[in-house]
Amino acid sequence: MAVAKIKDYDRGLEIEAATPYDAWARLVAEKEPLHAGDLLEELSEEGSASKLHITKYIGFEPAQWQVVESKSVGEVTTPTENESITGNYESHV
Repeated sequence: MAVAKIKDYDRGLEIEAATPYDAWARLVAEKEPLHAGDLLEELSEEGSASKLHITKYIGFEPAQWQVVESKSVGEVTTPTENESITGNYESHV
């Protein structure tokens, strides 16, 4: 599984789509195509991030945001910059 660092990505377009491939096709139609290495974030019906997909040359593979360890306490935390909107896919480029 690919691991992505949130600091390496800018928040991109938001689009409603049934699947990652549907999102890809809609973004191509809007002249905002995904490129290898771009991310699509799938959101649950509650609006929270549920899956992350990385664009490859021949499709998509599962990905995850890198988990950052706190140096002072040693606790594992997740990035808070991961914003999303209910029922949409969000591209990260």
